[in-house]
Amino acid sequence: MANKIGTDSSQQRFVDISEPIHGHKEHIRVTFIPAGKAGYTVDSIRLQIRASDGHLRQGPEIPTSKVGEVYQAIIDLLNDSFASPKSPQQASENEPF
Repeated sequence: MANKIGTDSSQQRFVDISEPIHGHKEHIRVTFIPAGKAGYTVDSIRLQIRASDGHLRQGPEIPTSKVGEVYQAIIDLLNDSFASPKSPQQASENEPF
């Protein structure tokens, strides 16, 4: 399913991932930052959290040339985490918030 792309007050395109995270009314925002904006010389992707009060918490800005590498790192971590057998103690220690 395609995401709805919006435009923020700085005329930058973004997607809000509308599923609440960790059971809270917080959402992930992914913004495309073109070269020349925000002091960057290359296109970047910014990741942020939209808090339940509507404020955005600043997150990392990743050059678009590195997005594939970051994506692959996430996939590798997930594959390793779900493929590795864990004891009940290890599983409870690694539960998210």
